[in-house]
Amino acid sequence: MDSKLILAQRLKKREHKVDLGGGRSVTFLRPTEVEMGGMLVKHPTDPTKMTWKVELEDVKRCVFDWTFTQADLLGADIAPPDPVPFDAALWAEVCSDSVEYVNKVADEILESVVEYINKREAARKNSLPA
Repeated sequence: MDSKLILAQRLKKREHKVDLGGGRSVTFLRPTEVEMGGMLVKHPTDPTKMTWKVELEDVKRCVFDWTFTQADLLGADIAPPDPVPFDAALWAEVCSDSVEYVNKVADEILESVVEYINKREAARKNSLPA
């Protein structure tokens, strides 16, 4: 199998879609294990424990596609409902000005990380010798 095809299949396995309502959605890639390391921080009330934190920069970095229209981005009163191709700089502006979008996407990113870790741990336990 071609390495480009293998890479495409690996990336596809990391894809997750988030419904933002009103016909809008974004698609993100679950962070890699290396990226996850930067999301693990000391617990705010118990410094002996660690917790996960997904920040605005994670939301900006992980999203790579969307279903937004000009009307969604500029207002239906001045723009048509024509689709707008994804643009990372425009996404950074949109999510920086929408706590609701950031919270929804951050929650889904965190959920994807926890799901990945749980699956990996279950696979590890299943492969241990009896």
